[in-house]
Amino acid sequence: MVDESVECSRCGATLPKSEFPQCTAGYYDVSGEPWSRYATQGESIVCDGCMHTSEAYRKDYGWRR
Repeated sequence: MVDESVECSRCGATLPKSEFPQCTAGYYDVSGEPWSRYATQGESIVCDGCMHTSEAYRKDYGWRR
């Protein structure tokens, strides 16, 4: 069994790769729509923690405590 992981482009955290037909879990693939509007240049994966601190994301989705 091979454990796959992804790395957050912002903080460098290593996360288990969890992909499903319509979404991911624990991170955002910001290389395409709709999440690319929250990415900065050169980012491809952004973890939940980093995404939830994004001003633009919080404006659109609110703040989770």
